[in-house]
Amino acid sequence: MMAAQVREIVFAARAMAPHTVLEVGYTGGTYDNLKRLQSGEIGAALVAVDALKAGHAPPNTAILWVQEAIPLVMAVRADLGVEDLRGVTGRRIVSGGAGSSLERLGPRVYESLGVRPEWRRSAWGQIAYLLKSGQADGFIASPRMVEAIRKEFGVPALKVVRLTSDDVRRLGSMDPDISLSIVMVDGMPVSAWGIRGAMVSRADLPDDISETLTLAARRTAEAKDDAADVLRWLTDGTVDRLGLPVHPGSLRALSRKASVR
Repeated sequence: MMAAQVREIVFAARAMAPHTVLEVGYTGGTYDNLKRLQSGEIGAALVAVDALKAGHAPPNTAILWVQEAIPLVMAVRADLGVEDLRGVTGRRIVSGGAGSSLERLGPRVYESLGVRPEWRRSAWGQIAYLLKSGQADGFIASPRMVEAIRKEFGVPALKVVRLTSDDVRRLGSMDPDISLSIVMVDGMPVSAWGIRGAMVSRADLPDDISETLTLAARRTAEAKDDAADVLRWLTDGTVDRLGLPVHPGSLRALSRKASVR
């Protein structure tokens, strides 16, 4: 779900260093990325920080940067009459794309709120089919993904399940890397949650490439007035929680003065 952000950063990095070859690949998500990183198939990847905190990073992995979370919500078929999370128990819910961190994290988050759906596995591209064929009742995704699935022909009407104020309070105390936000869905404000992402690389990634990528990420954030989000993790205890070193090239990019616009 963060693929669009990665593409934007890589395009900016190409513009900054046109002679450097940078390609964007499409994978199965966090755990697929970590496997490819370990095998040397890819040099850097965006992963969810919960996988790193759980010790799933390959040896000799370094952090390039950490970024704020993509908001996530649960959407279900509107004809089920579900009004809140309590109505989701026993329903068939896809917890996230197969191989993604969300597939593992989603059940942990919702079950901490006392919700016990029947979790289903699915690739992102198959969720619409499962909904249309009656094999799934809902799924966890970003609001953008919810809208994309809604537009597929034959998908039944969907509604986002709202979090109560107590749900929000409990999520807020669950994990320092889970963030809460308000998003607009169907013209109404809805509480959403998300897990922060980290761009990690092999430790032997050349310094000039890590510096260029990180500087591109920082400038992209500055253009959106989100520069603080790119730097906050250096001082808020995130590095200690992840237990990984910061790549030297990235440190150089992050220590530069803010660019003038």
